[in-house]
Amino acid sequence: LAEHGYSAPRARAYLDDLESRLRAVAGVLSVTRTSTPPLGGARITASLEIEGRKRDVHIHQVDPAYLQTMEIPLLRGRGLMAGDTAGVVVSESLARKRWPNQDPLGQPFQVGQPTPLTVVGIAGNARSLALQDPDAMELYRLASAAESPGMAMMVRTSVPSETVVAAVGAAAKGIDPNLTPRILLLKDQFQQRILDVEQGALAASLLGVIALIVA
Repeated sequence: LAEHGYSAPRARAYLDDLESRLRAVAGVLSVTRTSTPPLGGARITASLEIEGRKRDVHIHQVDPAYLQTMEIPLLRGRGLMAGDTAGVVVSESLARKRWPNQDPLGQPFQVGQPTPLTVVGIAGNARSLALQDPDAMELYRLASAAESPGMAMMVRTSVPSETVVAAVGAAAKGIDPNLTPRILLLKDQFQQRILDVEQGALAASLLGVIALIVA
């Protein structure tokens, strides 16, 4: 929405309306918002010093329904709640590395923001932005109203996802006919990511064979 000149209040109103319309689409189980769609290009990271070296932490600005919609298990504590601006849920990998000999729950945590947050929950490792890193560290915090223009909607369905694409597009166009939503299927994104890895491996193998022949 930011690319289309939406202000924060206008974007918030648009997303509220869109969420309501999407929930009414047959086959839609749940809807959530995020600043960093899985397997997408958007990334928000902050640097954290762990074990004497700098490590990136992936920051997800989400709404309270995100973990449930994405089926990311909550291992301990609780999830985010509406108005929970001081709470943060961290991934198991982040909790293990940041507090190796302490209970992470209730710990103050400051990364990428001026004031400390409080760890209220520990979630399973999702690696939604770093498939190749089994120990990718992630945290989830509530998105503020000011961040609405940069948010994306995630939709979980009980039917094949491609069967609701037209209805999802119609719901968005019904709010603003001048805006054409970019609708992506996660399974297609995943297959493309796997293809990119396979092509990279093939190129490396060919170079290796050529080097061997030359040697």
